[in-house]
Amino acid sequence: MDDDRQDTSNEDIDPQDNPTAEEVNEDIDQKDDPDIEEIQKTVDRRKSQRPDRLNSLIQAKRVSTLSFYRKAGEDEDVEQGSTRKITFDVADSEEKNGLGIETGEKPTQRRGEDLLSVHRRFSEYTRNVSNKRFVQVRMENFSYSVPVPTDRPHIPTVRNQNIFYSSYLFLRRIKDYCKSKRKGNEIFVPYTHATILNNVSLCLSPGNAYLVLGPPGCGKTTLLKAIAGRLPHSDGLQHKELANKPYITGKIKFNGLTVQDDPNLVLPSIVSYVGQYDVHAPYLTVEETFGFAFDCLAGGNHTNAGMGNSKEGAKEVAAMDKIRLTENLTIEGLDLAHVRGTFVGNDDVRGVSGGQRRRVTIGEVMVANNPVACADEISTGLDAAVTSDIIRSIVTFTRAAMTTRIVALLQPGPETFSQFDGVIVLAKGNVIYSGPIDDVVEYFSDLGYELPATMDVADFLQLLPTEDGAAYFDHTRSKRGAIEHYTPEGFAEAFQKSSFGQNIRDELTAPHPHTWIKSKTLLQKATGAFVDEESKKEANSEQSLGSKEKIPKEFRLPHKNSFFRSMVLNFNRYIILWKRDKGFIIGKLAENFAMASSIGGILFNGGNIGIDTSEGFINDPDAVDTTFEKSLAIYGVFFLALWHLSQGTTINASDELAVRTINYKHIDANFFQTASFAIGRTLSTLPQKTLEIMIFAIPVYFLFNLNRTAAGFFIFLAIVFTYNFAIYIFYSVLSNLLPDKGTVQGVGITFLLLMAQFGGFIVYPDAIPVWYEWLYWINPFGWAMQALVANEFQIGTKYDGISVFGVTGGAFFVNQKGFIPGGERVGFSFAFLVPFTVIFVFILTIVLKKVRYEGTKINTVKDQDIDEKEKKKSEDVVSQSIVTQLPFTRVDLTFKNITYDVVASTTGETLKLLKNVNGFMKAGRMCALVGSSGAGKTTLMDVISLRKTSGIVGGEVHLNGT
Repeated sequence: MDDDRQDTSNEDIDPQDNPTAEEVNEDIDQKDDPDIEEIQKTVDRRKSQRPDRLNSLIQAKRVSTLSFYRKAGEDEDVEQGSTRKITFDVADSEEKNGLGIETGEKPTQRRGEDLLSVHRRFSEYTRNVSNKRFVQVRMENFSYSVPVPTDRPHIPTVRNQNIFYSSYLFLRRIKDYCKSKRKGNEIFVPYTHATILNNVSLCLSPGNAYLVLGPPGCGKTTLLKAIAGRLPHSDGLQHKELANKPYITGKIKFNGLTVQDDPNLVLPSIVSYVGQYDVHAPYLTVEETFGFAFDCLAGGNHTNAGMGNSKEGAKEVAAMDKIRLTENLTIEGLDLAHVRGTFVGNDDVRGVSGGQRRRVTIGEVMVANNPVACADEISTGLDAAVTSDIIRSIVTFTRAAMTTRIVALLQPGPETFSQFDGVIVLAKGNVIYSGPIDDVVEYFSDLGYELPATMDVADFLQLLPTEDGAAYFDHTRSKRGAIEHYTPEGFAEAFQKSSFGQNIRDELTAPHPHTWIKSKTLLQKATGAFVDEESKKEANSEQSLGSKEKIPKEFRLPHKNSFFRSMVLNFNRYIILWKRDKGFIIGKLAENFAMASSIGGILFNGGNIGIDTSEGFINDPDAVDTTFEKSLAIYGVFFLALWHLSQGTTINASDELAVRTINYKHIDANFFQTASFAIGRTLSTLPQKTLEIMIFAIPVYFLFNLNRTAAGFFIFLAIVFTYNFAIYIFYSVLSNLLPDKGTVQGVGITFLLLMAQFGGFIVYPDAIPVWYEWLYWINPFGWAMQALVANEFQIGTKYDGISVFGVTGGAFFVNQKGFIPGGERVGFSFAFLVPFTVIFVFILTIVLKKVRYEGTKINTVKDQDIDEKEKKKSEDVVSQSIVTQLPFTRVDLTFKNITYDVVASTTGETLKLLKNVNGFMKAGRMCALVGSSGAGKTTLMDVISLRKTSGIVGGEVHLNGT
């Protein structure tokens, strides 16, 4: 380090001798441009005034070093009461695992927590400098309803999933209309509306973490998606009821503005969303996944960290950029440092464990550092300890950086539940409680529900609005006079009448603490052109000038990168994925070479039609017929070449569906411009397409003995390459436009057959009926066929000097098939195929932006949907059922010294995932296999069940000792 930096490694610091961040803020806020030295002076002065308070202890005099101290009594391997220091040094960062971690003592397993604490301390400093990132969310009487078919069969069968059954339903609806049992608009659109969220009012303030609880189907996911602007088909939402459209009522405001109030308000830049599903590029490592997210969501830098425009602030930003602080802290804080170089993987690609993959999903969003974040079921695949640690990190950062976090969990443990500031309990779309964690048990106790001593609070809250909740109701304890178990609607009504409901109404009517002014109002004030008196009054009011401020620039920018940089990021990402998918590369090259050898071998030397050019003309009819028949092989090889390329693209089109959800996630989160993704993704296929064409086209060309001129050869390559690229874009549109794999394959093959039939070979151009000619002229297959024919017969000298019945050169062969003669047809074909490709890239951009197919969830049958008679009947059947026992052999399972070694994804290092594991499982007994996320539970079960097909397995597995 530089000599002028203050070295505090030997200082004896008591954490209790430090002031709070709030006390420092009080003094700093009074200064117009506080710098680092002023902050340090304030800290020192407050330390002398209040030595018993805890402060963030930012050693701000170090420009490129952040230091953190904490009491280390929690760590078993650290002496009780000692302090620990972690230093991030830019100068030495490259030699210290990318973070430059220096520790005075042996690292512990809680290093990730320490690193997040560093981020928390830095966030406190950031908050001292600027509070423009504070965002308060208010939901005012928000409701969301979706259309539900009224006469669709509940269980799809062969009988009810065909056109005849649909026709029957249609005729029945007409009959009901004639009998006045159905409205006219319900003949074609038989829908009703189901309310998913009902009159939800909430106020979510900065610096708080909220837990959303409720039984399955209560609306937790919908609530989070509503806040994040991710409701399905949100672009088509209407603020009025439409028969077959979802609709909303009410408002969601961010610092006083809705998205409708100001088009410049970019919601994904304010609110991030963590979904329930872990969808990632399997061949990217954990570090590369976080790096791509940081480059896209933060622009690859920390310029929006609130450091100000001072020289010292610029140095801090440069220091943070060099060590990629946010990215690396997130990896460390989620305890993923030891797998940072491992593939994320999926069901087909070996990678990190399921729990680790879930943490990757969480961290991918955390690097954005948005003021508001919604996380849906983030505990899936995680054990209770890891979930608690992650929630602790989230809550700590939330309070330090004054952000807002809303997390939905299904069954959080008590150690996780207690860390939140507030809890929101839902039941069938109704809010039945929203308030502090500490008051929720007492609130429901007043309603007559007593928490059993043996039950967790979270489990208790989730059971209350269900039928099982009646077991905990005691009308003698109810202070509301209730005599029976509340329904979800009854819970909601009771909450609205409570003091907690009144508090929310008061907060919604109170002035916003951080109000944003509309961009339109600022523009009208600057120009003096007001559209109405209300806008003029708002712009000229003292409140508008005083308490309001314009929307920060970072929340008005839809993307953090330029179009070109976003395109480059996507291009590089997909090039990496392509290089690592060696199985796909080798398979496609082998497929193309095998087809080229087959076509070239069967039609070997077919391009030599054996014309006798000694006399320069052919007039004998028999000789003409023989020559013409030989030329058919040339048309045949052109057709087979184009057919093979089209068929390969058709088959691979369905593979695009596997990555479609990844594209949805990134586009919805504004990782990049949709067009930049479409172009970058398309360009990244050029290397693969080039290799395929070279492996396929060159053997076909020379084995078949086509026009052997330099011009003819390179034009042939250009034609098949351009056609292959155009057809790939066309099928990319189909794979993103259609709902599932079966539909993509069916529609794709249909288009392939149409293109082949009207491509100029199966039906010659002059034999196509007039009413079908348009299919020929809009057909890329047909234009490619024209170009290949023109290139073979009318470019070069192969057919020069030949005259057949007075027709010179290769024009005779072109005319006989009904093609238009002339070498210019090659240029015309390129003039069609190139714009065709560009147009479908544009269409692909629109499809990616507008079309969404949400993952289908398996819904549980609701109690009210089951007829009581059917329920009683099912119970009788169960009680009367006869237990049958099938003969089988009891097996005791034992395994000894089980080991499993794999090669690391990118480094080639050997990793030992199982280390001499021994076990004995006795027949007739159930054994629970427990362990933290990434401990090797799934790996062990796969190994002993002989399911592993890669890696090195060692040890012995015995069944009944054999």
